[in-house]
Amino acid sequence: MRSGDSVKQVVEAIAANNKYESIQVGFAGSISAQYRNYQRLLRFATDKDLLLLIRHKNPAVRVYAFKALLHINRKLASSMYNIIKADTASIFTLYGCIGGQSTVASVAYSLSTGWD
Repeated sequence: MRSGDSVKQVVEAIAANNKYESIQVGFAGSISAQYRNYQRLLRFATDKDLLLLIRHKNPAVRVYAFKALLHINRKLASSMYNIIKADTASIFTLYGCIGGQSTVASVAYSLSTGWD
């Protein structure tokens, strides 16, 4: 892992938050802490890191790893979609001020179609 301690710290932060959040959340539309974690993941993680993280035990980490892979290597992300589309783990999502339960597969589908 490039800058391994940094990737590890970001992954720990994403896992501790344990939800998927859009860029802005809440009534005031503040930048979400989880989105900031995602930005850090983009900065520190390599393709190889992200491939490993798609299989991480935490569903939020898997979603953000897939999102990051879509951003930096869409072809590689497409090849990993078959794995993540079968992921039925539950994850809390927050889009703006609308929260709810979803699955990793559902969030990944939205990301892959450009919805989020």
